[in-house]
Amino acid sequence: MGQPNVAVDVCNLMLLEMKEKQISSISPPDNGSTTALKCSLAYENTRRQVLRDHPWNFASNRKTISAEAAAPAFGWAYAYKVPNDFVRLNGLGQDTDNPWPSNMYEFENNQVLTDEAAPLYMRYVSNFEDVSKMPADFIHAFALKLGANTCYGITGNRALANDFLAKYDKYMISVRAVDGQERPPTRVQKSALLTARSRRSPKNDWRKW
Repeated sequence: MGQPNVAVDVCNLMLLEMKEKQISSISPPDNGSTTALKCSLAYENTRRQVLRDHPWNFASNRKTISAEAAAPAFGWAYAYKVPNDFVRLNGLGQDTDNPWPSNMYEFENNQVLTDEAAPLYMRYVSNFEDVSKMPADFIHAFALKLGANTCYGITGNRALANDFLAKYDKYMISVRAVDGQERPPTRVQKSALLTARSRRSPKNDWRKW
């Protein structure tokens, strides 16, 4: 099999590992094929699961976001709606070496709540869908996770399903190491401005727990 270009190619990589018959389509699923139906039902959710499991460089994006017109009812001064393609947060703040500490914001109802005025600088993992532009390590991880999610339904073999999950967890360890090499290291120390902001309001102390 060559470089995967469409969703069914990822499914067939998984089926190759599972030693099951290949399929030709999941959208719509092959007529009468339980395997294609299982893959179709699990594909989108599994893709988002894998995207959420790691701050993938290839799927990362950054945006400046305006505050919502309506402020939160209490607790915070501003609300910012996350982008429509948001999957996972990589960091907040314009200084990428010193991202905001977690007590400076809160997630609620697809919004970031904070006391910081607009614009909000956000770095995040996007809902990346184009299989032809996915790197090989993501596609392999995706296929393994898809196997973990569908194997029992396709084969009835729970041990094999657990084996897929174990392979995925092990593979992600190496992925994090390689992907991390492509991202500049974040300095541990925080800027004086961020330190002052994180300490300025006692109301945030309970959010550390």
